[in-house]
Amino acid sequence: MNENPPATPPPVVYWTVWGSLFLSALLYLGILELGLLGDSEEPAPEEAADRTLAVALGLAGLFCGVVSVGVGYVVKNFRDAEGRKKTPAWSFTAFIIAVALAETPAVFGLVLGLVGHGSGDYLPLFVVAVLALLLNRPGVYLPRG
Repeated sequence: MNENPPATPPPVVYWTVWGSLFLSALLYLGILELGLLGDSEEPAPEEAADRTLAVALGLAGLFCGVVSVGVGYVVKNFRDAEGRKKTPAWSFTAFIIAVALAETPAVFGLVLGLVGHGSGDYLPLFVVAVLALLLNRPGVYLPRG
């Protein structure tokens, strides 16, 4: 059995994954704000989609954003047996999990916008996604020491 830790991908892989997810979050927001997929008018209150969906996706998006930042915090503060800060062997896996969780609020915001919710419902989710992605930039996960 192979006891060697898996090879860490080069930094360009981290930055490519992160950049594509960051740009996709901005693309989702642009699609909604520019009205590229249909009617760009704010729905009337009686025509708005169910508030329960907005609350549920808002809370789920916030949860995913917070957990993604927590994953980065764990990796950034990981210490070896001697107590020295070190990048864990599983940092790339943690990075993929963190950025996937960070992207989730943007996807939820896109869903809310597509089903007819106004910008007041989906914009906070995009803010959470962008902040989570910025806090999970590749530098947190790249090997050190």
